Amino acid sequence: MEAGQRARVGVSLRGSRLVRLGLLACVALTALAGCSRQRLLRESAPPQARAAAHAFIAHLRTKQFDWIARRANRRIQGPKMDTTLAHMAALIPPGKANSVKLVGAQTDIENGITERNLTYEFDVHGQWVLINVATRRHGRSLTLTGMHVYRMPRSLESLNRFTLSGKSPLRYATLALMMLAFALTVNALILCARTRPLRRKWLWILFILVGVGKFAVNWTSGRWGLQVLAVQLFSVSAFSAPYGPWIFAVSVPLGAIVFLLRHRREGAGSRPSAPLGNDTSAGAPVNPG
Repeated sequence: MEAGQRARVGVSLRGSRLVRLGLLACVALTALAGCSRQRLLRESAPPQARAAAHAFIAHLRTKQFDWIARRANRRIQGPKMDTTLAHMAALIPPGKANSVKLVGAQTDIENGITERNLTYEFDVHGQWVLINVATRRHGRSLTLTGMHVYRMPRSLESLNRFTLSGKSPLRYATLALMMLAFALTVNALILCARTRPLRRKWLWILFILVGVGKFAVNWTSGRWGLQVLAVQLFSVSAFSAPYGPWIFAVSVPLGAIVFLLRHRREGAGSRPSAPLGNDTSAGAPVNPG
């Protein structure tokens, strides 16, 4: 892979609904004070699930494809399964990994069936690999429903680190719009709180607080999306799942704009005008009548 190339090389063994959600799908975890990303992810994946994923990865690395095939779901079994597994194993560099991190965890429980999707990041002598294992447990039965292996140019933490250098104009514009929308909202809230008298002030505050619509940008990839039917507090948001990319979003601060225009119009209308016939400026002629 050429330096600076962002494309990933990977081979997949597809099967479950969770796998189709994507390799980098990470569970949205509630932020807890003092907890690390690893701890949060480990709490979302019990030891039994992690042990099962480790077993499938270990047998893939040692090319014990028969062991994997016997435990694979029927939907992914087939005559080409060994070939696919061999291609995946070839993407994993040989040797002992310098580090192994759990970077993604997703769980779906329905009708007594538990589907899990765990993603691990391997650093093997400076070569980075993502390995995803999706399993289904029904009672005591555990089957493999999908696997992914991707070679990455750098670690996820490095790829998704927030930086201002080398970004597209769209991403810079999104940040600028976020700052503008936030500033308008705060300014309108302050003016609203200080304005007396103001009928239904609490309704105005609610109207100002909420932005309408949503334009979101993935800071790592530059992909964007637009939602017309959406609302956001203070008209801005920023979110990043553990080891995932930052997602920045901005809404139209409609309430703030309406209130600021109303406040400006009423302020201009209440400005006192100069009294007529009271011009005493120097040099003006005086009519004695």
